[in-house]
Amino acid sequence: MTVPLFNASHFKEFTVNFDQANTTVDDVNRQLLNTGILGGKSLKNDFPELGNTGLFCITELHSGANITALQRSIKQILEG
Repeated sequence: MTVPLFNASHFKEFTVNFDQANTTVDDVNRQLLNTGILGGKSLKNDFPELGNTGLFCITELHSGANITALQRSIKQILEG
């Protein structure tokens, strides 16, 4: 997993690349939804050169606890 994919400043959106993980953005999103978290948009069809990358968004409506829950959930999914 590569976070962020781009070496640049990020405001509300960030990318997560799952090329090195044994899963896809769609699989991660399905598992996140089971925990009540809406996952990222798969960029595979729009930007195939980015590989298995998802675009995730966090706004002022998300608390620190929400962000931590997303991070922990993705980590648990990747660790199996």
